Amino acid sequence: MRNVLILFFLLVTAFFVGCSKKQTTEVSDAEKEVVSQSAEAGESESDEMHRVSFNRNVEVVETSEPDETTIAEESEEAEKETVMVYAPEPRVFYYPFYPLSLRMEGVEGTVSLEFVIDREGNVVDPKIASSTEPRFNEYALEAIRESKFFPALLDEKPVDFPVEFPIICASEFGTGQMAPNSVFNHLISNFGTFYVRTPEGHELAEIEVTAILKQEPVFPEKMKESKASGRVKLRFTVTEEGQVKDPEVVESSHQVFEQSALTAIRFWQFIPRIREGKPVRSQVELPISFDYSEDTNSEK
Repeated sequence: MRNVLILFFLLVTAFFVGCSKKQTTEVSDAEKEVVSQSAEAGESESDEMHRVSFNRNVEVVETSEPDETTIAEESEEAEKETVMVYAPEPRVFYYPFYPLSLRMEGVEGTVSLEFVIDREGNVVDPKIASSTEPRFNEYALEAIRESKFFPALLDEKPVDFPVEFPIICASEFGTGQMAPNSVFNHLISNFGTFYVRTPEGHELAEIEVTAILKQEPVFPEKMKESKASGRVKLRFTVTEEGQVKDPEVVESSHQVFEQSALTAIRFWQFIPRIREGKPVRSQVELPISFDYSEDTNSEK
């Protein structure tokens, strides 16, 4: 009996020892798993830190200040890519004719023209872009066709250049300024009849042809080297509106001056001859002088 009890005691002890070893083994496996997970987490965190560190390094490289060599190269490259453009400028501008009747009534307007300025500075194919007073349109087109420009420059080379060019017609009896010595200070128009102011009141106007706008002639290129002066005597008609018609040369000191004189006189404007208050056509002879000037004939 005593032997049986001892055997039973040994079996129970062996059972608990076995369980204890098994539990120790399972805990060790769990610990290994935890350690393994921790190691993986640490590995992952390390990788992430490495990537962040790499990105920061890239950012630093991208925002770092360039050295002097880089600055010099970029500056030189920018200079190579710079394109110099100069817009065209008027060289010889002819003012459009302003009919006397519209001027006296204070009729004003703006005509915007579209055209191309070619490489020689000539006006090509002008058109009306817009106009506030159509009665000025043809006069504006006529004037701009004869005008000359310094051409546009691209890298110092002349190029064709499209422009929109406004021409404003302002009357002395509207928004325009009246010169102190202007004949318009004493001239009044009432339904086509002209009067002049006098100390006693008003009386019918009796006026000879009077120039109110003069256009300087262009000094011919052929004569610039010699700088010779010239003179051209012209004959032309002044209409009832004060416009020049049918100019012709009576005499000239040199033929080369004639065309320039004929062009310029077409854009002179006059108060016509007035008899008993009514404007009448008249024929006029007038000399045009040419005097070379470094200022007025200098190139751009």
